[in-house]
Formats: sequence, structure tokens, C-alpha cells
Amino acid sequence: MIRFLIQSKIENRKSKISPTRGVLLGLAFFATLILARSTQAHVGSPDVFYDGMVGPYPARITIRMPNVVPGRAEISVRVQTSQPVEISFLPLYSLIAISNAPPPDIGRLVAGETNLYAGELWLMSFGAYSVEVRIKGKEGAGSTQIPVTSVAIRQLPLPFLLGKVLLLLAAILVIGGIGIAAAAGREAALPSGPLSLSPADRKGQG
Repeated sequence: MIRFLIQSKIENRKSKISPTRGVLLGLAFFATLILARSTQAHVGSPDVFYDGMVGPYPARITIRMPNVVPGRAEISVRVQTSQPVEISFLPLYSLIAISNAPPPDIGRLVAGETNLYAGELWLMSFGAYSVEVRIKGKEGAGSTQIPVTSVAIRQLPLPFLLGKVLLLLAAILVIGGIGIAAAAGREAALPSGPLSLSPADRKGQG
């Protein structure tokens, strides 16, 4: 009797999985594969690559992230069209409202190319960004947002001369602080007993 009840419960659970739910799960899986294919990144490299549609234009976008923060990200866009287009780049920081974003930078046509545009964006803070790429031409306008992460992967060395200057300034500050503390200690120590005033000081008090 107990075995029959357990088997009936298992069969009821299996019957609750409808074909519609299976179709939805399959669609979600394929959508994840498509998104993963359109935006790619190499293992061990912060650079991001996008290959897909930007409005009516098929484009291949490469974002080379800076090694330090703040730093400049280098962006190149190859548009699969023979017509001239206008391209702009806009950095969108996750902690700042879109209405407060800086004006977009204009992409410049690379010398010797007909459909390759390049530009740079300053990334001033650590954290999550979205680089919005806009393309406008005779076929219409479109935009896409590519998520990137701003993180420093190396530290710039301190110049030798600057290090010596900073060390000299630190030594001056330490010596000056010691001198101020010593002077304050001497002025604070007064001899015991009544103060002796000179005749001139007494006349001034009278």
C-alpha cells in the first residue's frame, strides 16, 4: 500500500511538467546561446568583442579596455555597409543616471578604410559600465549597449624623479613637525612661582 502511494505521487509530479513549460525552457536555452555568441571576451583578457546587428547595420565592435583606472578604452567598429554612417560612443556608468551621462564621443573613419571607425572613451571609475554604440545612416539609426567591467589589471611604476621629490617633501614635513612640537614644548614649560614683570610691563598694565 505504501509503495503504491509513493509511485502515484511520482507519476503525478511527472504529469505536472507540461509540454509548454518544456518549450519555454528550450527557448530560454537557445536565447542564452545566441547572446553568448554575440558578445564575447577572451579568457585572461579584459577586451570585449561584439558581432551582431546595430539597428539595420551588421557590425563588428571591439572594445579594448584600459589597464589602469582612470584610463581610455579604445573602440573600433566595422560596419558592413558601403554607405557612409555616423558613429558615436557613450559610456554609461551603473551608479550614475543616464540623464547625467557625458555627451557621446564621435567615431572617426580610420585612414585608408571605408567602413572602419575608431574612437576612445575615458573610464573614470571602477565597476560596471555599458558602452552604447550608435550608428546613423541612410538606412536608419540604431544603437546597442555592450556591458564591460572597468578594473585595473596593472599598476604604473612611479617615475624615479617624482619619487625623489616626494621623498624630499616628506622629509621636510617630518622635520618641520618635529620643530613645531619642540617649540610648543618649550613655550608650554613655565617656571614655578610668581611672574616677574619689568618696569615697562608694569607701566603698560597701569
